[in-house]
Amino acid sequence: MTQYIHAPMINVNEEDATLVEWFKQPDDMIHVGELLCVLETTKSTFELNAEASGYFHPRANMHRRQKAT
Repeated sequence: MTQYIHAPMINVNEEDATLVEWFKQPDDMIHVGELLCVLETTKSTFELNAEASGYFHPRANMHRRQKAT
């Protein structure tokens, strides 16, 4: 079953984040809690950890989460 990686909304005023570094390669096995990547906004840098275990299969087409109104 596919599990998508979603970056949490840190600040309601922040819409964009830059992917600074990936720690996993395609087809790597990942486990809950493992560090996947580092994201950076204009105000902070934070780590994103895996919420599920499985194999990492990055997608070329990233989807942007829509801001709730």
